[in-house]
Amino acid sequence: GFRGFVRRSGKRCRQSGSLKHASQAAEQTLILHHPVLLESPAVIGRLANALQRVTERFFAP
Repeated sequence: GFRGFVRRSGKRCRQSGSLKHASQAAEQTLILHHPVLLESPAVIGRLANALQRVTERFFAP
């Protein structure tokens, strides 16, 4: 699925039960605009470093 799926009403889609895990996954998802993946290796490297810093701070004790 996609991040917004858990917010869809029952009128727009059928849900077989609780979406507890989908909600948790959506809250922990980082979305990148796909054209960033077409950038140069240098830009991808800077992005990777930035994501690493965010991850370290987010999960710091």
